[in-house]
Amino acid sequence: MPIYFIRHGESSANERNRFAGHLESHLTPLGESQARDAGKRALDLGLEVDEVHISTLSRTRRTAELALGEMGQSPVVVESGLIVERHFGVYGGKNKSLVKKAVGFATYTEHFHSNAGAPPGGETWAELYGRAKAYYDEVLTPADRAGRTVLVVTHKYVVEMFALIAAGIDPSEYRDLKVPNARPLSVDDLRRIARADSTTAAVNDLGEIVEIRFPLLAFVAALVGVGLHIALPVTVPTIVFEVGLGALLAVTSFFSLLRIAPSILGDPALRPSRRSVLAVVPLVVLKAGLALILLQLSDSPLALLGALLLLLPPALLAPTLSLAWGGDYFAAICQTVVATLVLPAVVGVVVLLDSGSSFDAARLPEAALAFALVVVGSFVLPLVAAQAFRRRSPIRAGQVSTNWNWLGSVAVIVLALFAGYSLTPSDLTVDASVAGQIGFAVAALLAIRLLAGGYLKVVRPDEGVDRDIRITQATPNVFLWVSLSAALFGAREAGFGTAAVVTFFGLVWLDDVVRVRRQRRELADDVAALGRDPRRDLEGAALR
Repeated sequence: MPIYFIRHGESSANERNRFAGHLESHLTPLGESQARDAGKRALDLGLEVDEVHISTLSRTRRTAELALGEMGQSPVVVESGLIVERHFGVYGGKNKSLVKKAVGFATYTEHFHSNAGAPPGGETWAELYGRAKAYYDEVLTPADRAGRTVLVVTHKYVVEMFALIAAGIDPSEYRDLKVPNARPLSVDDLRRIARADSTTAAVNDLGEIVEIRFPLLAFVAALVGVGLHIALPVTVPTIVFEVGLGALLAVTSFFSLLRIAPSILGDPALRPSRRSVLAVVPLVVLKAGLALILLQLSDSPLALLGALLLLLPPALLAPTLSLAWGGDYFAAICQTVVATLVLPAVVGVVVLLDSGSSFDAARLPEAALAFALVVVGSFVLPLVAAQAFRRRSPIRAGQVSTNWNWLGSVAVIVLALFAGYSLTPSDLTVDASVAGQIGFAVAALLAIRLLAGGYLKVVRPDEGVDRDIRITQATPNVFLWVSLSAALFGAREAGFGTAAVVTFFGLVWLDDVVRVRRQRRELADDVAALGRDPRRDLEGAALR
């Protein structure tokens, strides 16, 4: 009789980009939808389950309950600690991206995807493979021979060990198999996954490298774009620039928004997120007040640009950065969503009030179009598409969100290259006016960060809220800023846009460097607490 395997539905740790391992982590709304969908798929396969085997962690039990409820079946439940997830040692509960960045690709691969490695203080491959092999040989195989249909609901690395066992592959040949959440897999399915060609492994490795190096790659791409325009100066038409900008931002937004459900705002478990959102309100009010003061003090174009920057929502990249830097992803999402939907109206009022004083009012329709392309095209439409995908195919949506999220980062890297090229002046002559615009763009983006930092020093929120506000309020939507400036003043290639984009990505990269160094120190302390040598266990992390 058949044996089928299911990796549990998406957990809160999966959703928040954290290592869970032996730690408890409840199913998300998407995870529960995935579990029900798994039950429907099992019914389509004609499964009549005699036994369901689960680990001692609640996410497997809940997945089994929902799947079996959808199937209308009540088989015998067997719970075992032998099929609990791998123990991740000092990495348990930590942000995956920060850990990868802190220890480097080679060390991360050695710890997680090599049969010879293990996370510091965690379980070795031999230990994990040994208990999975014992369970397969001593529990599952006898049940199969006795004619019982068995459904095993367990965890990623345990399912992947079962795949190696089913395919007869030695553990020394293991590589990350990227088993999706909540998809019923037969023994034959596991064999096929384990024997996939090397191209799949290469793509997975590419995704890991992009995730680790993304901020640096984006900054370098912006600089390369500037250099390419200097070498091959071709003016990019405004409509091409706006459409290209919106399309690339839309890809990034789609992957970010694929992780959220409309119900999150009412989830009691997300109170920390709402606390972060409420904590930022005084800062937003302060920025609005400063914007009005700027407009009262001067009617120059730079004053209007400064006021617009103060009123802009967080960059659509902010949730991605939060996910990569260990922030509260939902705080970043909530702040970005609310600000992107509300602040455009405020910006519109400011522009109308200033109409004719610092720009040609005839340019307002063009500015409105630029605004709509960036906000609607790169945010609203991806939001609708992401939610439709989640509802239609929750298992596939979870797989795309987890395994292909790095494509959103690739889109940002391409965007940085495209913007750097499109915004660079064809004439390299830097007169006083151009130098002033470049200096203003750099100074304004630095001032926004200093303002957020000063506010946090005064209010002194807890560490989590502090981190969330620094991520969202120090990364304004610079592309919306550049698009509005080009539409209002007709100066897309005057040096301002180039400086704004390069400075934005440069500051994001510097933020990444600081956060990664902090994570390295924390990991070194955790390893030292085990009585072990951080330099040996975290080799390749460049610890000092």
